[in-house]
Amino acid sequence: MLPITPAGTLKAMIFQGLSSGFTLDSAVCPRLKWAQESGLGTLRQVRPSHTCNRAPGSAHEENNLAAAHKTTRPRTAIGFVPNRPWHRQTLGAPRATQRGAALVEAALVTALFLSLLFTIIDLSLMGFANLTMQHAVRDATRYAVTGRADLDPDEEGDRYAAVIERMRRSSLGLYDYMEPVVEIKALQGGVQVDVGESFGNPGDIIIVQVNCNWPVLTPFLKPFFDDGEYLFGVSSTMRNEEFPTS
Repeated sequence: MLPITPAGTLKAMIFQGLSSGFTLDSAVCPRLKWAQESGLGTLRQVRPSHTCNRAPGSAHEENNLAAAHKTTRPRTAIGFVPNRPWHRQTLGAPRATQRGAALVEAALVTALFLSLLFTIIDLSLMGFANLTMQHAVRDATRYAVTGRADLDPDEEGDRYAAVIERMRRSSLGLYDYMEPVVEIKALQGGVQVDVGESFGNPGDIIIVQVNCNWPVLTPFLKPFFDDGEYLFGVSSTMRNEEFPTS
């Protein structure tokens, strides 16, 4: 579309259109000059039937129709399209409404993004807790098979307390946070036997099983876990060394 500006520009447009084969004469449509001076519309190329308003049955209209039937190439002209206020209101929403819609869209997208982000973080913490406790149990079992008890917090030579202390130090604080349940079994004759807190005798194969519960933080994930907690177990199996017994 070409915007209608001053009268000189309109005459130049008309002259250019006539030189390109357009069929429009400013003398035929005297209202076109007034419209372009008032800034009420724009110019565009249209079919001969869409030229400026003329009285039905006028001689000029009959001549145009007769000429259009004689030629095989469709003729075009410069037509006038008014700038109506209702036209702009129908095609585009008010600016305040657009801002409100953008705010609602931003809120919805932000909520979905944060939900996905915290879900990923929560799942990552579950994996971190599982791997950390697995490392802590393996390290504590390796300490237990040596028969040492020098890590007993009470310094009474309690082997079980020393192994638990080793596990606590290797868990990066997760042992105190989850308060897991520790089960110790020994493999005797191909059968697992509960040995309580003794960790078996020299040469026995011991199994240290730790059951943990990790609280789920994201509300969207809690319904998928029992009581909103991630329950998992880690274990380690090793053979006791030939340590001296007292």
